[in-house]
Amino acid sequence: MTVNAVRRVSNQGIVIVILVGFFIAMLWGIYLVSNSSLSGREFSPDLFQQREFRFLTIPGTRIRLTATTLGTSSSPCTKHILNNLRKSNQRVEWQVFEANRGVITEKRGPDILVDYLNFKNADGQSYWDDWSFRNPNLASVLWPVVQQAAMRELYFCVPELMRTAESVAGPAELNRQLKRVCLEAALKRSSHLSESGSSRSRAPTKDWATEFAGDLNEDVVIKELISKLE
Repeated sequence: MTVNAVRRVSNQGIVIVILVGFFIAMLWGIYLVSNSSLSGREFSPDLFQQREFRFLTIPGTRIRLTATTLGTSSSPCTKHILNNLRKSNQRVEWQVFEANRGVITEKRGPDILVDYLNFKNADGQSYWDDWSFRNPNLASVLWPVVQQAAMRELYFCVPELMRTAESVAGPAELNRQLKRVCLEAALKRSSHLSESGSSRSRAPTKDWATEFAGDLNEDVVIKELISKLE
């Protein structure tokens, strides 16, 4: 093989190495960009509103590179639901219900309630807005209980709360059954947090349950459920 031929082979090898290196660097850059961006949506149980958020982190860590950028908040509900919510003097709370990093999307507890609020009927209208408009007396009972369940992160009981609302005719009986469902869920969550050793900062307490039960504190079933909370 001549000297020129050797040089040509050598040059071709260098070009291939450069191209491969460039391709790897490009893939690594795409990975860093896609995995450094954390975005998603969060829900406020105080306001029944949702908004988007986004910030950058060092990939594989929780170290932030930027401040959180927040989108404009909006509600999937109308006054037929919103007017039944309890106002709070506390700082408005936001809970993440969808988190996106790269191609991975994680759904969290509030997504259960958000799905119900966004559910449409055959006419393309909000199902639960329409239900609340047609059943104002029941709506005034349902939504404060759903709101309390959300504030205590008892989202797993929301489907049963909604089924109960559609199956019970009178406000008084609906109130009793909804609070029973919610307190049973509170007891389950409290037990789970104790067994797993997780933080109990949002755990339902006996004081909360007593206030939540209101004039039903002497109901035999509800009284027993409250007594089992810490």
